[in-house]
Amino acid sequence: MNKNMMRWLLPLVVVSFIIGGAAAYTTTWANDWFAQSEEGLVEQSPDGLQTTIVVGDEEYEVTVEEGSTALDAMERAQAETDFSFAGEEMSFGLFVNTINGTISNESNFWSLYINGAQAQTGASGYTVQEGDTIEWRYEAVQM
Repeated sequence: MNKNMMRWLLPLVVVSFIIGGAAAYTTTWANDWFAQSEEGLVEQSPDGLQTTIVVGDEEYEVTVEEGSTALDAMERAQAETDFSFAGEEMSFGLFVNTINGTISNESNFWSLYINGAQAQTGASGYTVQEGDTIEWRYEAVQM
């Protein structure tokens, strides 16, 4: 290679690495700041993850730390709002049997839904994602 070409090639390679590194950093930052939801991109709160707990017509907005469970979100809502719940500790985790004063019985029980789909785990087993809707439905026991 001639010297003129080398003078342009080295700075071009250096600039390419700088631009590539900046693009990678920007992508990482954007992925941390925004979370994907069914509606599209949702801005994450710098204070934690925003989630909504729904019981009938009542909605409770709470912010929880990353890595929190649905049960953690419920405990936060109970501490900060008029939402209330109780349950019985079982081998698989907490069995929620009372929400806002309505108690499960032989005919009805509380069923957990996450973003509109029946949960495949209990409240202590689901890790909250940004923008999640944690819904409790009082349903009839199917015999």
